[in-house]
Amino acid sequence: MDRLIQTRRDFHRHPETAYEERRTGEIVATRLRALGLSPRTGLAETGVLADAGTAAGTAAATKGAAGTAAATKGAAGTAAARLMLRADMDALPVEEAGGAPYASEEPGRMHACGHDGHMAIGLAVAERLVRRPPASPLRFLYQPAEEGRGGAQACADQGALDGVSTALGLHLWSPLPVGKIGINRGALMAAVDNFTIDIEGRGGHGASPHETADPILAAARVVEALQAVVSREISPLDSAVVTIGSIHGGTAFNVIPHSVQLHGTARSFTEITGRALPEKIRRIVEGTASACGVRAKIRYERTNSATVNDPRIADVVIDIFGRVEALRSQIRQDFGQELVVPTMGAVHRVLGGQRKYRSDGTALLADARMCRPVDQSLGGEFEHELLKCSDQNELAEHVREQARIGGVPILIGCDHLHPRSGSVQAVVLCHR
Repeated sequence: MDRLIQTRRDFHRHPETAYEERRTGEIVATRLRALGLSPRTGLAETGVLADAGTAAGTAAATKGAAGTAAATKGAAGTAAARLMLRADMDALPVEEAGGAPYASEEPGRMHACGHDGHMAIGLAVAERLVRRPPASPLRFLYQPAEEGRGGAQACADQGALDGVSTALGLHLWSPLPVGKIGINRGALMAAVDNFTIDIEGRGGHGASPHETADPILAAARVVEALQAVVSREISPLDSAVVTIGSIHGGTAFNVIPHSVQLHGTARSFTEITGRALPEKIRRIVEGTASACGVRAKIRYERTNSATVNDPRIADVVIDIFGRVEALRSQIRQDFGQELVVPTMGAVHRVLGGQRKYRSDGTALLADARMCRPVDQSLGGEFEHELLKCSDQNELAEHVREQARIGGVPILIGCDHLHPRSGSVQAVVLCHR
């Protein structure tokens, strides 16, 4: 338990942004080698991939980007399907506010999206699963550059999905309390597009607006007109977002500028809506600009597809945990760009806002639930036990006792019953 918390805090102190996760990748690879695995490093520049469960899986994990490897064969000579567990690695280029003892030591960089926790959980899960070689092959992927830099697609292009039939991932989620799991049987996180609008007019003195073609007025009308895309052009049974996040124009209070630039994002869950948004936005932008007597140019980029859960895999998670919370968000996650049948779960609590990301150790431990859906690959049986302990030390001793008698204990849910007394309640899953 302590190691899980310390791993996360170490990653938090040393955040690395997209395609710069070299220290992070070295730590991950070292931990995987200590488990007897042969990790492939340098995947999509800084990612790490390791296979477990069969000897043949090592070749797939260590092949080069352009290499090939024989498929793992089952007893009947058919390719054995591989289950992949994925965690993302990169931090964000933001300054951390707050004085936690494990705060970022890198100016202008911070694990504000929880990827430090994802990696710590992913390593803890790997350590638990390889203690007893699974009957079917597993793959552990630590992916770089999730934050809008195409890391998922780069990993897929370099063979990360070869032989994979099912993939599982998780995301820490601030609104959910510890022990809660958020999931959806379909679209979970949105496809995200980015666009830039350049409005060109004719500048002049603020005292003589009649002699100008005012791009600031046109920009204001464009922002307002774009709100009709969602309210009037998308079915109310569907869901989409069109947001303008920045406007730049002008240098003086009394001068009408020649141009204004706007940056925005469009988000959707279905491919039909995703394909329709660019044309709708372009038509409104260009038409509004023309009505204002200015010109508009728009550059539109579709950055990643929606994360859509496979209902069958989602049902496995729902069946195991019973009490889950339906979750769908317009937040971006490139998991859907990469994985075949992704299942995203969330059981985490974040204290403070995004710029003050802080996770308590109890919440981190709850995410080891990720182990449970792979029981078919591991074989054997799982037993659940609800414990009420006087403190975390008593809980830790119980977990150690389960390990001594031959089980593989996995703490899948933990929360404080009485914060003042320190008593805790936990669900322990034991694989035998």
